[in-house]
Amino acid sequence: MTLEITAQARERLFGIWLHIKENASEERADKVEVRLLERAQELLEQPWKGPPERELASLNEGHRFLLLGRYKIIYRVIGQVIYVTDFFDTKQHPSRMRR
Repeated sequence: MTLEITAQARERLFGIWLHIKENASEERADKVEVRLLERAQELLEQPWKGPPERELASLNEGHRFLLLGRYKIIYRVIGQVIYVTDFFDTKQHPSRMRR
């Protein structure tokens, strides 16, 4: 299996990093980014680890999620590829979740 982080997920991760940098520190932002990416890497060992994401169930595309603190790592498994589609801050309204 391979892990692919979509462009929109990378954009969202950068937004999280920037928010933390502006409200805490660059060091803290770097730490959170690394932890999120490491958590996503865990999917290579257990791709079905996360439960289905209820907020995206109506799309019928098999979205799942992993949690890390207040962040959800949204992903889909298609064949031999795990696509991370979003890094979602759960303090936001679920309608802002990206598929």
